[in-house]
This record gives sequence, structure tokens and C-alpha cells, in this order.
Amino acid sequence: MKKISHKAFVILLFALLCNTEAKSQLKGVPGATTKWIVNEQNDVKVHRKLYFGNILANEPVTYKSGSAIAEIIIRNKNGINEAIFRVDKGHFKHNASKADIKARFDREKPVVYHCTISEEVLNNLVITDANQFISKLKTSKKLTIEASFENEGNKSIKFDVEGLKWDH
Repeated sequence: MKKISHKAFVILLFALLCNTEAKSQLKGVPGATTKWIVNEQNDVKVHRKLYFGNILANEPVTYKSGSAIAEIIIRNKNGINEAIFRVDKGHFKHNASKADIKARFDREKPVVYHCTISEEVLNNLVITDANQFISKLKTSKKLTIEASFENEGNKSIKFDVEGLKWDH
């Protein structure tokens, strides 16, 4: 897998989030076998590498008043994996800084993942069992996440997750 600089990663991520034409062009990149974008960065403060990965949902999440882009972000910082499910607009329904999502990998039965949510950032769910979630991402082709949104009810969001290379 080709490594890209953090700056290039941010620019590409911004382009993908803002431009549907860029998304379709990425699918046509010769040799591309995955929709995952994985990047590494040196953390000079602790002399370690930080690893990031993200994938966008197949389609925008539709709301009564518009739509949002959903994504899964994985990262490894100081040897600890984290998995985040987020939308760029809207708020997840939660109770006391906790929320649950249902994740269906390929044709398996849906599994409930417990998440935490910050009262300041209501559009990010941090999946508490990140290692198990990432392990399933690495071996699956498809993922459907069902999440509950404030004033919108439950939504199913689909991802093509095949091809994740994550050895952290």
C-alpha cells in the first residue's frame, strides 16, 4: 500500500467529503482494491507513529432537512486502537453519554456495539470494543450500521469495507 503524507491525506479527505466527483474518481484509480484510506504520521512528542484509517459510507445519510456524510475512522495512538463512527451533520441519540449501534458484517447476525459520546461532540460515537470491531472490519466485505439519530429515528448506513490492511 502506498503511503501518503498527512497533508495529502487531509486534502484528499476534504475533497472526498466535499466532492462526489472525487469519490467516483477514486473508485477508478488503477490498482485500487479498497475504499479505505490509511495513513501514518510521526508523533515527535512521544517518538511513535500514529496510524489513521477512514472509509466513507456508500451513500449519504438522509434526514428530513438534508443529508450527512457518514464515515468510520480507525486510529492507533500509543499502541491503542480506537474506532469512531461519525456523521458530519446531525446528532446521535444517546443516554448519559452512551449510545449503542448495531453492526452487521456481511451476512452475519447484527451485533450490538456499545459506544461513548461526548456532550460537546454529538456526531461522533467512540466504539468501546475497538479491537473486536476492527478485527471484523479486516475480514469483512460489507458492513451495515444501524444507529439512532436525534429527531430522525433509526437509520441504516452501508459501507463497502473490503480490503482493510491494519496490523496495529
